[in-house]
Amino acid sequence: MGRTSGRPLYFSQAVREHELAVAAELDLSPRELMQRAAQACFDWLQPRIKRGSHWLFVLGPGNNGGDGWLLARLCQQAGVKVSVFAVAPQTELAQQAAAAFHDHGGRSKALSELTEADLQTVEWIIDGLFGIGLNRPLSHEFAALVEQLNQSRQSDSAKRVLAIDCPSGLDSDNGFPLGVALRADVTLTFIVTKAGLVTGAAGDYCGQLVELDLGVGAAFRKHVPTPIASISTEQVHANLPPRRWGSHKGDHGHVLLIGGAPGYSGALWLAGVAALRAGAGKVTLACHPQSQQSLAQTQPELMVRGVATEDDLRPLLAQATVVAIGPGLGQDDWAKQQLEQALQFPHAVVIDADGLICLAQIPLAEYSCAAAKLMLTPHPGEAARLLGQERPPQNRYDSAQALAERYQAEVLLKGAGSIVYHYGQQSWQVCERGSPALASAGSGDVLTGIVAALLAQGLADEALSSAVWLHAVAAEQAALDGERGTLASDLWQPLRRLVNPNFNQQQSELE
Repeated sequence: MGRTSGRPLYFSQAVREHELAVAAELDLSPRELMQRAAQACFDWLQPRIKRGSHWLFVLGPGNNGGDGWLLARLCQQAGVKVSVFAVAPQTELAQQAAAAFHDHGGRSKALSELTEADLQTVEWIIDGLFGIGLNRPLSHEFAALVEQLNQSRQSDSAKRVLAIDCPSGLDSDNGFPLGVALRADVTLTFIVTKAGLVTGAAGDYCGQLVELDLGVGAAFRKHVPTPIASISTEQVHANLPPRRWGSHKGDHGHVLLIGGAPGYSGALWLAGVAALRAGAGKVTLACHPQSQQSLAQTQPELMVRGVATEDDLRPLLAQATVVAIGPGLGQDDWAKQQLEQALQFPHAVVIDADGLICLAQIPLAEYSCAAAKLMLTPHPGEAARLLGQERPPQNRYDSAQALAERYQAEVLLKGAGSIVYHYGQQSWQVCERGSPALASAGSGDVLTGIVAALLAQGLADEALSSAVWLHAVAAEQAALDGERGTLASDLWQPLRRLVNPNFNQQQSELE
C-alpha cells in the first residue's frame, strides 16, 4: 500500500542551500525574506503583548540575530519595552537590521553587559543568538549566557523563552544539544520544519514547535525533495480499513512470540495481549518450559507452548505468519538457541529487547538470516550495542540507517521522536506523537506485539510506522488521567479503539 506521509522534514543543509533560491523564484530578496521572518514572529507574539510588557532580546552575530533585530523593532513600535543585548552583527543583513533598529530610536547594550538584574522584570526572553547553521559547541562566553538564561527561566515560572528558528545550541539535525542549549517554551521555525527539532532531546529544548512558512514553504517543499517525513494520522488510518464481513481468524494472521524466560514471563504476556488487541487472528507464545504454567493462566485467548529444544519450536514456526522474538527472552544459551532458529524463519521476523542483545553478540561474519523481511526495534542503548558503540548514538537518523544497512533490515529506533528507516526506500519517517507515560517497564513489549500483529494482517512496508504511531497515541490516551503511574497494560484498551478508526462511522451507518 502506498504511503501517505505527514509533513516533510528537512536537514538543515538542504534549507541553507535552497531557501534563498526558492525565495528568489518568488521574487523575494534575502532582505525581504528576513523581514517576513520577523513579521511572522511578531504576528505570533502580538496577542501576547500586555500593557507594560517588557521583553529582552539576546542576539548573535549572524542572520538569526538579524531576525531578532527586526523583531525587536516591531515589538518596540507596538509599545513593548524592549531590552536588547547583542554582539556586533557580522553579516550584511544583520548589520542592516541592527542599523534600522537604532535608526528608529532603539537602544542596545553589549551582550557581555547582561546581568541577572536585567532578567528580573522581563516576561519574554527572545533567543536570536544562533540558528540552524551552528555545528559546534557554544564557546565559553555563549555557553555561560545560555546557562544563565536557563536558570532564570527555571526560577521564574512566569517567564517565557521564545527561540527564533532553533534554540541556540541545539543541533537542528539530530535533536541534541551541542554541549549546552537554551531551553525554550516556544520555537518558531521558518519555511519548513528541521529534522532534528522533532526527535531526541529536542522536545525538552524547543517547547511548543510552530512552523512559519513565510509564504515560501509550499514552493520549497515542491522544489526541494527530502527523504524524511512525519507519520500522519491519514497514513495509519489508510492501513486499517474495515474488515470484510465474511473474514475469519485465519485471514488475520498467526503471530508467534518467542521469549518469556524464567522470571520475565510478564514481558511476553504484554506483547501477546497487545498483538491480540492490534487485531492478530491468532497468537502463540513460545516460552521457556518453566514459564509455561504461569503464562497459560494469564489470557485465555493466547496459546502457550513451552519450548525446550529445537524440535519443540520447529512446528510452531511452521504454523506462524510472523515471528517476533525478544520480550523477556533472556540472554543465556536457551535464548540464543531461540534466536538462531527464528533467524531462519522464511517470512517476517521482528527482533526486540533481549533478542537484540543476543543479536549483537553474533559476529557479522557468522550472522545469517533467511527472513524475507527483518525488522529491528531497538531503544538507543540497544542500538549502541548493535553498532558496537559504548554510548547511545546522538545522530539518530544516521544510526537508524547504519543499523538497517548492517543487518539489511527495517529499523525502528525508539525514544522521543521515534525514527523508522525504510531500508529498501532509503527514507526515514518520524513519529511526532507520544507521551512520557511510555517511560515505564513493558511499553516496548507492547510495541513489539503491535508490530507483529500488523505484519500478520498484511502490512509490510507500513507495519513499523503504523505500529509506532498507534503505540504513541494509545499512550497519550492512556495517560489522560496522568502520565506518572501509567502502566504498559493501560495501552491495550485505547489500542483497540485506534486500530478500528472507522468503527464509529460504521456504527452510525447501521443505525
